[in-house]
Amino acid sequence: MWSVLLLIQATAEPPLRIDLKPLLPEPACDRNAGEDVIVICGKRDDERYRLHPVPDRRSDTSGRAQVRLSDKATLAAEGESAGLAGGVTVPRLMARLRIGF
Repeated sequence: MWSVLLLIQATAEPPLRIDLKPLLPEPACDRNAGEDVIVICGKRDDERYRLHPVPDRRSDTSGRAQVRLSDKATLAAEGESAGLAGGVTVPRLMARLRIGF
């Protein structure tokens, strides 16, 4: 059995010419193709879902956060450092409530 298969394989030759079908151009968006045909029309946008770098939006580097509570009142949180005896500096957080008259 094996010898017959080997003999058939040895005598078989590839075809002399292989005809490939040419690529057809993409069909135009024909909305009147018929009721049984689903037509999808639209442009492909590969950049639509890409992540782009976030612009640098740091504008205030003072370490101060401020919130307006009303027309005349603001609340601010600031980071400071205070000097103690012996030349030691201690960081501290100050909350300031300012009410205008």
